[in-house]
Amino acid sequence: MSNSNHSPTPSKRLNDVSVEELTTLLSGDPKEAAQWIKAAAEQGITEAQALLGQILLDGRGLAKDEALARTWFAKAAESGHLIAVNMIGRCHENGWGGEIDMVEAAKYFREAAAQGLDCAMYNYANLLLHGNGVKKDEQLALDWYRQAAARGYAKALGVMGRFYEEGWTVERNPELAAEYYQKSAEGGDFRGQYNHALILAENARMTESVEWMQKALAGAHLNFSRVMAENLSSFPHPEFHVVALQAFEKCCQSGDANDYFAYAQALLKHHSTSENSMLARIWLNRAADNGHAVAKQQLASTFHTSLN
Repeated sequence: MSNSNHSPTPSKRLNDVSVEELTTLLSGDPKEAAQWIKAAAEQGITEAQALLGQILLDGRGLAKDEALARTWFAKAAESGHLIAVNMIGRCHENGWGGEIDMVEAAKYFREAAAQGLDCAMYNYANLLLHGNGVKKDEQLALDWYRQAAARGYAKALGVMGRFYEEGWTVERNPELAAEYYQKSAEGGDFRGQYNHALILAENARMTESVEWMQKALAGAHLNFSRVMAENLSSFPHPEFHVVALQAFEKCCQSGDANDYFAYAQALLKHHSTSENSMLARIWLNRAADNGHAVAKQQLASTFHTSLN
């Protein structure tokens, strides 16, 4: 059968596509966009090679393949693509596509940081702060965080806030810490948003505080969501208890019986309504069904007579 009525493949059409047409293609269906990026990468376009690495790492539009992602990052890095250099460092740091090697991670982060990449400055500073792959050096870590923060990198701004709040290698300065947290929050970092919200609460600005706390929860990964859930449930502000319940519920997306159980306990702690009590029983049942022994015991002792 003739293929004359079919559109040319991306690799054949690539040189004939206008910038506007390519932009439209890349913003459309992820699978189609991935094919265009792959074609461009195979033709040696550095930016496409770095993008292809990220696509393969995320499994967006193409099957997830961490080893192949690392290969494409390496190709882009050879041409001086700083994001790709940083991403090779991330691959070594997290074991994506190979073994974890913190020394190699530090090498790549340092290389990209020295050439002015803010996220690499932050990543390298993290290793220095904790002594991972490099000799622990809090002062040098602070210097790199400061450089990244000066470029507006939101995560670094948040860590600068911690330095001044806790007095790490600098004199404590709560006012400056608050400024850094606010800038970090406005830059979109969930940790900065969380800390900014806490400071707003300390100043009795609870409406604003809750708004920032909910933004933090929306962007937080699972581990930080768990921290938020536990911390907020212990604060005296009733407004935070509502966000805490939202955080416990979000953590249940993990499918972990411990998260189911924790959410049930939080609901029981705030069991002023029969609805909360019934919802707690549902989550205890889910925890029990997933092998949580304490949940089984609690169902038998707490709910046997009251709800059966």
